[in-house]
Amino acid sequence: MRLPALPVLCALAAPLTASCRSEAGEPAAPPEVHAADLPASALGGAVRALETLDAVRPAGALTQLRALLCDTLVDHAAGVESVRVFLDVSVFAETSERAREVFDELHRALENEARSGARVELASAERVRRVMAVDWDPPGREDLLSYSDVIRLEFRPGRPAPEPWSDGTEGAGAHESLASYVRRTAAQRIGQVDVSVARDPTRRDVSEHRFRITPSDSFACYTRTDIGEFLAALEGGSPAARLTSLRIERSQHEPDVHAERGWTFEAELGVSTPPDGSASTNGQEVR
Repeated sequence: MRLPALPVLCALAAPLTASCRSEAGEPAAPPEVHAADLPASALGGAVRALETLDAVRPAGALTQLRALLCDTLVDHAAGVESVRVFLDVSVFAETSERAREVFDELHRALENEARSGARVELASAERVRRVMAVDWDPPGREDLLSYSDVIRLEFRPGRPAPEPWSDGTEGAGAHESLASYVRRTAAQRIGQVDVSVARDPTRRDVSEHRFRITPSDSFACYTRTDIGEFLAALEGGSPAARLTSLRIERSQHEPDVHAERGWTFEAELGVSTPPDGSASTNGQEVR
Protein backbone atom coordinates (compact mmCIF):
# COMPACT_ATOMS: atom_id res chain seq x y z
CA MET A 1 0.00 0.00 0.00
CA ARG A 2 1.29 3.52 -0.82
CA LEU A 3 0.46 6.39 1.50
CA PRO A 4 0.21 9.95 0.17
CA ALA A 5 3.15 12.15 1.13
CA LEU A 6 1.28 15.37 1.96
CA PRO A 7 -0.68 14.21 5.04
CA VAL A 8 2.51 12.68 6.46
CA LEU A 9 4.40 15.95 6.00
CA CYS A 10 1.58 17.90 7.65
CA ALA A 11 1.54 15.51 10.57
CA LEU A 12 5.27 15.96 11.04
CA ALA A 13 5.09 19.75 10.66
CA ALA A 14 2.46 20.28 13.37
CA PRO A 15 4.64 19.27 16.35
CA LEU A 16 7.53 21.34 15.04
CA THR A 17 5.34 24.46 14.82
CA ALA A 18 3.99 23.93 18.31
CA SER A 19 7.52 23.48 19.64
CA CYS A 20 8.66 26.80 18.10
CA ARG A 21 5.77 28.68 19.74
CA SER A 22 6.56 27.14 23.08
CA GLU A 23 10.21 28.25 22.89
CA ALA A 24 9.05 31.79 22.14
CA GLY A 25 7.09 31.85 25.35
CA GLU A 26 3.64 31.27 23.84
CA PRO A 27 1.55 28.32 25.05
CA ALA A 28 1.42 25.44 22.60
CA ALA A 29 -2.06 24.97 21.15
CA PRO A 30 -3.55 21.51 21.70
CA PRO A 31 -3.70 19.44 18.51
CA GLU A 32 -7.02 19.65 16.70
CA VAL A 33 -8.77 16.30 16.50
CA HIS A 34 -11.16 15.56 13.65
CA ALA A 35 -13.57 12.64 13.96
CA ALA A 36 -13.64 10.56 10.79
CA ASP A 37 -16.87 10.49 8.79
CA LEU A 38 -17.11 6.80 7.98
CA PRO A 39 -19.79 5.07 5.92
CA ALA A 40 -22.10 2.60 7.59
CA SER A 41 -20.66 -0.85 8.15
CA ALA A 42 -22.60 -4.12 8.44
CA LEU A 43 -19.74 -5.45 10.56
CA GLY A 44 -19.91 -2.40 12.84
CA GLY A 45 -23.64 -2.90 13.34
CA ALA A 46 -23.11 -6.61 14.05
CA VAL A 47 -20.48 -5.85 16.67
CA ARG A 48 -22.74 -3.36 18.46
CA ALA A 49 -25.58 -5.88 18.53
CA LEU A 50 -23.38 -8.73 19.76
CA GLU A 51 -21.76 -6.58 22.46
CA THR A 52 -25.21 -5.62 23.74
CA LEU A 53 -26.50 -9.20 23.61
CA ASP A 54 -23.54 -10.42 25.64
CA ALA A 55 -23.84 -7.61 28.19
CA VAL A 56 -27.53 -8.14 28.99
CA ARG A 57 -27.84 -11.94 29.03
CA PRO A 58 -29.87 -12.64 32.19
CA ALA A 59 -28.61 -15.12 34.77
CA GLY A 60 -30.55 -18.36 35.07
CA ALA A 61 -31.23 -18.74 31.34
CA LEU A 62 -29.29 -19.93 28.29
CA THR A 63 -29.20 -17.83 25.13
CA GLN A 64 -28.26 -19.33 21.77
CA LEU A 65 -27.47 -17.27 18.69
CA ARG A 66 -27.85 -19.61 15.74
CA ALA A 67 -27.36 -17.13 12.89
CA LEU A 68 -26.50 -13.48 12.26
CA LEU A 69 -27.49 -11.41 9.22
CA CYS A 70 -26.62 -7.75 8.64
CA ASP A 71 -26.95 -5.40 5.71
CA THR A 72 -26.86 -1.68 4.99
CA LEU A 73 -29.76 0.50 3.88
CA VAL A 74 -29.20 3.65 1.85
CA ASP A 75 -31.48 6.71 2.02
CA HIS A 76 -30.57 8.20 -1.35
CA ALA A 77 -32.50 11.42 -0.76
CA ALA A 78 -30.78 12.18 2.56
CA GLY A 79 -27.45 10.63 1.58
CA VAL A 80 -27.16 8.55 4.77
CA GLU A 81 -26.97 4.88 5.53
CA SER A 82 -28.19 2.69 8.36
CA VAL A 83 -27.62 -0.95 9.26
CA ARG A 84 -30.18 -3.73 9.69
CA VAL A 85 -29.32 -6.62 11.98
CA PHE A 86 -31.21 -9.90 12.26
CA LEU A 87 -30.41 -12.21 15.19
CA ASP A 88 -31.80 -15.76 15.21
CA VAL A 89 -32.10 -16.30 18.97
CA SER A 90 -33.28 -19.13 21.22
CA VAL A 91 -33.68 -18.72 24.97
CA PHE A 92 -33.81 -21.71 27.37
CA ALA A 93 -35.32 -21.34 30.86
CA GLU A 94 -37.15 -23.39 33.47
CA THR A 95 -40.56 -22.47 32.05
CA SER A 96 -41.75 -21.35 28.65
CA GLU A 97 -43.08 -18.15 30.24
CA ARG A 98 -39.67 -17.33 31.69
CA ALA A 99 -37.99 -18.10 28.36
CA ARG A 100 -40.33 -15.62 26.63
CA GLU A 101 -39.69 -13.02 29.36
CA VAL A 102 -35.93 -13.33 28.89
CA PHE A 103 -36.29 -13.08 25.11
CA ASP A 104 -38.34 -9.90 25.49
CA GLU A 105 -35.76 -8.44 27.88
CA LEU A 106 -33.01 -9.08 25.35
CA HIS A 107 -35.12 -7.61 22.56
CA ARG A 108 -35.81 -4.40 24.49
CA ALA A 109 -32.14 -3.93 25.39
CA LEU A 110 -31.09 -4.41 21.78
CA GLU A 111 -33.74 -1.98 20.51
CA ASN A 112 -32.59 0.64 23.01
CA GLU A 113 -29.06 0.28 21.69
CA ALA A 114 -30.24 0.51 18.09
CA ARG A 115 -32.16 3.73 18.87
CA SER A 116 -29.30 5.29 20.80
CA GLY A 117 -28.10 7.28 17.79
CA ALA A 118 -24.49 6.27 18.24
CA ARG A 119 -22.64 6.35 14.95
CA VAL A 120 -22.27 2.99 13.18
CA GLU A 121 -18.51 2.89 12.96
CA LEU A 122 -15.98 0.53 11.49
CA ALA A 123 -15.34 -2.03 14.22
CA SER A 124 -11.79 -2.51 15.46
CA ALA A 125 -10.16 -5.92 15.08
CA GLU A 126 -10.05 -6.30 18.86
CA ARG A 127 -13.81 -5.71 19.23
CA VAL A 128 -14.54 -8.16 16.43
CA ARG A 129 -12.34 -10.83 18.04
CA ARG A 130 -14.02 -10.37 21.40
CA VAL A 131 -17.61 -10.75 20.15
CA MET A 132 -16.68 -13.72 17.99
CA ALA A 133 -15.08 -15.44 21.00
CA VAL A 134 -18.26 -15.14 23.11
CA ASP A 135 -20.13 -18.45 23.37
CA TRP A 136 -22.92 -18.01 20.82
CA ASP A 137 -24.17 -21.54 21.16
CA PRO A 138 -24.23 -22.97 24.69
CA PRO A 139 -25.97 -26.37 24.64
CA GLY A 140 -29.49 -26.41 26.04
CA ARG A 141 -30.52 -28.79 28.82
CA GLU A 142 -33.27 -31.38 28.59
CA ASP A 143 -34.98 -29.97 31.68
CA LEU A 144 -35.30 -26.49 30.15
CA LEU A 145 -37.97 -25.10 27.83
CA SER A 146 -37.19 -22.71 25.01
CA TYR A 147 -38.54 -19.77 23.06
CA SER A 148 -37.11 -18.91 19.63
CA ASP A 149 -37.57 -16.01 17.24
CA VAL A 150 -35.66 -13.55 15.06
CA ILE A 151 -34.82 -10.13 16.52
CA ARG A 152 -34.82 -7.44 13.83
CA LEU A 153 -32.96 -4.20 14.54
CA GLU A 154 -32.26 -1.08 12.53
CA PHE A 155 -29.41 1.04 13.81
CA ARG A 156 -30.03 4.73 13.40
CA PRO A 157 -27.73 6.37 10.86
CA GLY A 158 -24.82 8.43 12.02
CA ARG A 159 -23.13 11.17 10.05
CA PRO A 160 -23.26 11.04 6.23
CA ALA A 161 -20.68 9.02 4.33
CA PRO A 162 -17.63 10.98 3.13
CA GLU A 163 -17.16 12.28 -0.40
CA PRO A 164 -16.20 9.67 -3.02
CA TRP A 165 -12.53 8.72 -2.96
CA SER A 166 -10.44 8.88 -6.10
CA ASP A 167 -6.89 7.76 -6.84
CA GLY A 168 -7.09 7.74 -10.63
CA THR A 169 -7.31 3.97 -11.18
CA GLU A 170 -9.64 3.37 -14.13
CA GLY A 171 -12.23 0.85 -15.26
CA ALA A 172 -11.88 -2.91 -15.00
CA GLY A 173 -8.41 -2.59 -13.54
CA ALA A 174 -10.02 -1.25 -10.38
CA HIS A 175 -12.19 -4.35 -10.09
CA GLU A 176 -9.24 -6.65 -10.60
CA SER A 177 -7.08 -4.81 -8.08
CA LEU A 178 -9.71 -4.83 -5.34
CA ALA A 179 -10.75 -8.42 -6.03
CA SER A 180 -7.09 -9.40 -5.64
CA TYR A 181 -7.03 -7.54 -2.34
CA VAL A 182 -9.99 -9.60 -1.10
CA ARG A 183 -8.44 -12.89 -2.20
CA ARG A 184 -5.06 -12.07 -0.70
CA THR A 185 -6.63 -11.10 2.63
CA ALA A 186 -8.64 -14.33 2.65
CA ALA A 187 -5.64 -16.51 1.77
CA GLN A 188 -3.80 -15.27 4.85
CA ARG A 189 -6.66 -16.20 7.21
CA ILE A 190 -9.31 -18.60 5.88
CA GLY A 191 -8.18 -19.88 2.48
CA GLN A 192 -9.65 -19.41 -0.97
CA VAL A 193 -12.82 -17.42 -1.62
CA ASP A 194 -14.91 -16.65 -4.68
CA VAL A 195 -15.41 -12.98 -5.53
CA SER A 196 -18.09 -11.70 -7.90
CA VAL A 197 -18.58 -8.04 -8.82
CA ALA A 198 -21.85 -6.10 -8.97
CA ARG A 199 -22.58 -2.39 -9.30
CA ASP A 200 -25.33 -0.28 -7.76
CA PRO A 201 -26.95 1.71 -10.61
CA THR A 202 -29.27 3.69 -8.32
CA ARG A 203 -26.68 6.19 -7.13
CA ARG A 204 -25.96 9.04 -9.55
CA ASP A 205 -23.29 10.98 -7.70
CA VAL A 206 -21.26 7.95 -6.71
CA SER A 207 -21.06 4.38 -7.94
CA GLU A 208 -21.05 1.53 -5.47
CA HIS A 209 -18.87 -1.36 -6.53
CA ARG A 210 -19.88 -4.41 -4.51
CA PHE A 211 -17.97 -7.63 -4.18
CA ARG A 212 -19.86 -10.73 -3.07
CA ILE A 213 -17.55 -13.04 -1.13
CA THR A 214 -18.23 -16.73 -0.50
CA PRO A 215 -15.99 -19.70 0.38
CA SER A 216 -14.61 -21.41 -2.74
CA ASP A 217 -15.32 -24.77 -1.10
CA SER A 218 -19.02 -24.94 -0.23
CA PHE A 219 -18.21 -27.67 2.32
CA ALA A 220 -15.62 -25.52 4.15
CA CYS A 221 -16.25 -24.83 7.85
CA TYR A 222 -14.56 -22.24 10.02
CA THR A 223 -14.41 -21.02 13.57
CA ARG A 224 -16.14 -17.70 14.23
CA THR A 225 -12.72 -16.29 15.17
CA ASP A 226 -11.38 -17.19 11.71
CA ILE A 227 -14.33 -15.48 10.05
CA GLY A 228 -14.13 -12.41 12.29
CA GLU A 229 -10.40 -11.90 11.71
CA PHE A 230 -10.92 -12.08 7.94
CA LEU A 231 -13.81 -9.60 7.96
CA ALA A 232 -11.99 -7.17 10.28
CA ALA A 233 -8.90 -7.34 8.04
CA LEU A 234 -10.98 -6.48 4.96
CA GLU A 235 -12.25 -3.24 6.51
CA GLY A 236 -9.04 -2.46 8.37
CA GLY A 237 -6.80 -2.91 5.35
CA SER A 238 -8.35 -0.17 3.20
CA PRO A 239 -10.20 3.01 4.21
CA ALA A 240 -12.28 2.77 1.01
CA ALA A 241 -13.84 -0.57 1.90
CA ARG A 242 -16.65 -1.50 4.26
CA LEU A 243 -18.87 -4.53 4.57
CA THR A 244 -22.35 -3.84 3.22
CA SER A 245 -23.77 -7.30 3.95
CA LEU A 246 -22.83 -10.16 6.23
CA ARG A 247 -24.24 -13.58 7.14
CA ILE A 248 -22.73 -15.99 9.67
CA GLU A 249 -24.51 -19.25 10.40
CA ARG A 250 -24.03 -22.91 11.20
CA SER A 251 -22.79 -24.94 8.23
CA GLN A 252 -25.18 -27.64 7.03
CA HIS A 253 -22.13 -29.80 6.27
CA GLU A 254 -21.03 -30.13 9.92
CA PRO A 255 -23.00 -32.89 11.70
CA ASP A 256 -22.00 -31.68 15.18
CA VAL A 257 -24.33 -28.73 15.78
CA HIS A 258 -22.03 -27.44 18.54
CA ALA A 259 -18.69 -27.89 16.76
CA GLU A 260 -16.35 -24.93 17.20
CA ARG A 261 -15.25 -25.25 13.57
CA GLY A 262 -18.77 -25.54 12.24
CA TRP A 263 -19.63 -22.12 10.84
CA THR A 264 -19.85 -20.64 7.36
CA PHE A 265 -20.36 -17.12 5.99
CA GLU A 266 -21.25 -14.89 3.09
CA ALA A 267 -20.23 -11.25 2.85
CA GLU A 268 -20.43 -8.28 0.54
CA LEU A 269 -17.74 -5.63 0.41
CA GLY A 270 -18.64 -2.17 -0.89
CA VAL A 271 -16.29 0.41 -2.38
CA SER A 272 -17.60 3.86 -3.39
CA THR A 273 -16.21 5.47 -6.52
CA PRO A 274 -16.98 8.60 -8.57
CA PRO A 275 -19.45 8.20 -11.47
CA ASP A 276 -16.64 8.04 -14.06
CA GLY A 277 -15.79 4.56 -12.77
CA SER A 278 -12.40 5.36 -11.24
CA ALA A 279 -11.48 3.28 -8.22
CA SER A 280 -10.98 4.86 -4.85
CA THR A 281 -8.99 4.01 -1.80
CA ASN A 282 -8.96 7.40 -0.07
CA GLY A 283 -5.30 7.99 -0.73
CA GLN A 284 -4.16 4.40 -0.37
CA GLU A 285 -3.49 2.12 -3.28
CA VAL A 286 -4.74 -1.46 -3.01
CA ARG A 287 -2.91 -3.97 -5.20
